[in-house]
Amino acid sequence: MGELKVLYKGKWISYLINTDAEDHIIDDCVRLILRDYPKDAEIDWNDNPKIEINTLQNIIDRDNNERKQNYI
Repeated sequence: MGELKVLYKGKWISYLINTDAEDHIIDDCVRLILRDYPKDAEIDWNDNPKIEINTLQNIIDRDNNERKQNYI
């Protein structure tokens, strides 16, 4: 697995990419993802992303903590 990260409006958005697929398929997937962002958006690639299993409650808690930090 690989992780494509895009910095958009001050927040990193992550996408997991199956790197076992053929190169042209990976390229097409990345191209489709990036077309929704400005051409000058900052991107990053991680070959060995840390994958965590999130429960719905963990996701809600994380989002609430991020919102609280934005108000400080």
